[in-house]
Amino acid sequence: MKFNSVILFSCLLLFLKSEGQNLVPNPSFELFTSCPTDGAQLSLAIPWFSPTLNTPDFCHACYVGPSALPVDVPSNYFGYQFARTGSGYADLATFATPNVREYIEVKLIDSLIQDRSYCVTFYVSNADSCRLATSRIGAYFSTDSIYNYNTGLVLNYLPQVENLFGNIITDAINWTKISGVFTAGGGKIYDDR
Repeated sequence: MKFNSVILFSCLLLFLKSEGQNLVPNPSFELFTSCPTDGAQLSLAIPWFSPTLNTPDFCHACYVGPSALPVDVPSNYFGYQFARTGSGYADLATFATPNVREYIEVKLIDSLIQDRSYCVTFYVSNADSCRLATSRIGAYFSTDSIYNYNTGLVLNYLPQVENLFGNIITDAINWTKISGVFTAGGGKIYDDR
């Protein structure tokens, strides 16, 4: 099953956790090929990646600096935030001008079963450095990976699980839980956020 890119708006930090049998590999970004040395290194947190040309960040307490964009946990370029669990998280821009978004994607451990209901839960926190906040963040599941290297703009997919519209996430101290249940169409193996 595919995680659809979480469409984060404004500078939200993302941590994903699904309830029950966790089909998300490396849900707290603890497995990595090497510690991050700068921003735009999400692919170090295997098997996560960006489906577009934009550059989400892998933040971790093992950060090796200095760099122009420090991605340490808890203190980094974007502000001060402890990981909800473990020592890492992904950071992505949910809105930047002109109409740019960052997404993260991962292949699920197993395919979703058609007509079965799944509970999806993930956590977000607004970054200290953000001047804006949003309610528009969600998870999209698909049968195939989404790659769109021709654009850094908005991916037009409707998330199956998303934050309530108008429930603007402004909390930069705590992690805000986003949760929902959806019925799978079958064969979905990717989650895009």
